Amino acid sequence: MRFTSINIKREDIYTSIVPVVLLLGITLSVVSFIGIRRSEFQRISLRFEIESESRYATLKREIESNLQTIDAMDAYYDTNKYVDRLQFRIFTNHLLKEHASIQALEWIPRVLFSNRKEYEKSARREGFPDFRITERAKQGTIVSAGERKEYFPVYFVEPFKGNEIALGFDLASNPERLEAIERSRDTGEIVAATRIKLVQEKAGQYGFLVFKPVYKIGDLADTIESRRENLEGFILGVFRTPDIVEKSLSYLNPSGVDVYIYDKPAIDESSLIYYHPSRRRKVSINDSVLKDNMNKDNMHKDNIGFIPRKNLTYTKILHVAGRKWLVQCTSISGYISEKYSFQSWVILFTGLVLTFLLTGYFVSIKRKTKTIRKLIRDLETSNEHLKEDITQRKRLEKELLESERRYKTVVNSIPVGISLLSQNLEVLSVNNNLKNRFPDVDFTNKPICYKTFNNPPGDNTCPSCPSCKTLIDGQIHEHVKEIHIDGNTFYYRIVSSPVVDEEGKITAVAELVEDITEKRRVVVELKKAQEMLLRSEKMVALGELSAGVAHEIRNPLNVISTSAQILMMEDNISEEAMDAYNVIIEQVDRAVKIVDNLREFARKSIPEIKKLELNELIEKTVALVSYEMKVENIAIAINFGHVTIFINGDKDQLTQVLLNIINNARDGIKEKQDAYSHAEPTEDGWSGCLKIGTWADPEHVYVSIEDNGIGIPEAIIHNVFDPFFTTKQEGKGSGLGLSISYGIIKNHNGDIKVQSGNGKTVFTLIFPTIKN
Repeated sequence: MRFTSINIKREDIYTSIVPVVLLLGITLSVVSFIGIRRSEFQRISLRFEIESESRYATLKREIESNLQTIDAMDAYYDTNKYVDRLQFRIFTNHLLKEHASIQALEWIPRVLFSNRKEYEKSARREGFPDFRITERAKQGTIVSAGERKEYFPVYFVEPFKGNEIALGFDLASNPERLEAIERSRDTGEIVAATRIKLVQEKAGQYGFLVFKPVYKIGDLADTIESRRENLEGFILGVFRTPDIVEKSLSYLNPSGVDVYIYDKPAIDESSLIYYHPSRRRKVSINDSVLKDNMNKDNMHKDNIGFIPRKNLTYTKILHVAGRKWLVQCTSISGYISEKYSFQSWVILFTGLVLTFLLTGYFVSIKRKTKTIRKLIRDLETSNEHLKEDITQRKRLEKELLESERRYKTVVNSIPVGISLLSQNLEVLSVNNNLKNRFPDVDFTNKPICYKTFNNPPGDNTCPSCPSCKTLIDGQIHEHVKEIHIDGNTFYYRIVSSPVVDEEGKITAVAELVEDITEKRRVVVELKKAQEMLLRSEKMVALGELSAGVAHEIRNPLNVISTSAQILMMEDNISEEAMDAYNVIIEQVDRAVKIVDNLREFARKSIPEIKKLELNELIEKTVALVSYEMKVENIAIAINFGHVTIFINGDKDQLTQVLLNIINNARDGIKEKQDAYSHAEPTEDGWSGCLKIGTWADPEHVYVSIEDNGIGIPEAIIHNVFDPFFTTKQEGKGSGLGLSISYGIIKNHNGDIKVQSGNGKTVFTLIFPTIKN
């Protein structure tokens, strides 16, 4: 009876404890499930913020890179007193090749009403017969602009093809663009206008305009009044927003993030500049979904754990040339759900199973054998579930390994060096790009960064190490490093980014190394081109000075000639005196001819195509360099035959072409003279010689300029007409002479060819004959 009583008491205890254990176990399981889900959501949110921030950073860098073209053109205008259409085209072509997202680069002069007709006539003379200053009527048609105090028309535009409709359009006729023009003029800063729809694009994509004011060189422009008075015009850049965004984001891995760009402060369809859908979208987004994503209140709370169902959103302001753009990153459908692990469900399931098992255990004492048998069956069932869970876990581990393999393949395929550094600057891992650069380094031993990548290896961290800065402040840093190897200089762009754990602590640094040596070379060549353009302005000033000096010399020459003729008229003059007077008059005539050629060469003129006597043009050009040729022991042989040849052309431009080729020939002969002066024995019977000849057939006129100088190597002869290509020493040639000559000859509907070999170099100019 005692045992029976004890059993009854135990049963009562177990009967009362079963619901408590059941309720407590379920509560702990659910609480654990919610806690783990919250932790996972924080991890997903942090990853989303990192991916969004990387998209914002790359977009910002790409926009800043494009806006640097405006600064480059501003510097070009600052160093040039006058920029014509050809110079504008040559300079902008380099910028347009580097930045494919630029729709157009334009020069917008400030045109007063009194100067309007003069500007229109000048543009028509330069090859645009239909040029006029226009505006858009209310019906949308392009009409001639009405009378206003001043205009801001598109005067230069590159590339011209595809932007023909913009030429002559008065930007001040549009209120929004006028507001940007006035703000840029009064502040002297670069200013962007509101979004515009690019009429050149078939898809009607949006772009934006950027204005940079240009003031008169040498005049102060430090107040609003002086800026308005000294304003010459604007440098205008037309940028295609889609190309900029897609180029910057194409380098990032697709991760399920949509990017919206708005023109603040509004956030609606009217302010949407561009929408970049994630490349992970399987279907295209429609207007209803786009509007739903624009809704700020698209986040709501779930019944369990207050977890967003729809998407995550990250916004940040981007400053673009005085305007504020709102960059909004939004996760696509399924972004959150696909990143949750099964850990929370396993814990919930395990907790509930343990709860039920424990409850069953207490019930089993009461139900004895029957309950034990049922518990065994339940345990067997649970084991089956656990086996399924284990199988599922193994499958997930296999998929994780496969995902890691694909990730390593992508990282190793990137043409940029990528390394992961510890907090002690140990190299934890590198991609194949860095392994190939340092084949002798064993990265499995975790070498120190500054002892491995520097040449020669360093004993301390680099003074401007971006990774050290990232470890201190947790921000992205960038640095350009110069390295000298085997007499060559290389430039590397280093970008460091923090790697943080779930608690936001920095655990490592990801470092990207990009070889930008070629880009730096292009920048150096651009600076050289600017220096050569500055030299050309000095040559123009020298020509003007020569013209003035020639004018002053002509007067005393006339006096000498007249005096000699008067002396010859006297009686009883000896034969020796008469010969002397004849020599004086002959030399005075020769000097007058040289002075006339110098004045004609120095005179500025607007390009004008007219009928020219070719042989006479060549003789006058040769006369300009004949003295220098004689001093340098270079003989000139001219063979014109007995036929007078006429062509249609601009005298000044053709003179420039002839001088460029003759001066190049002279440099080649001098180089060969210098080589033979230090060699023994010298070539017997050799001396510098320049041969010029002309001839014609029924279809063409030919000019041959032959020299016996150093010659042009066969490997580079096809590059001689390329812009900025030269074999001369630093400071002795810009590489523009033959390129400009090539363009001039092509504009005359002609052709220019070059041959070099067997001790001579021959340039042949070909012009069409004049048809009656």
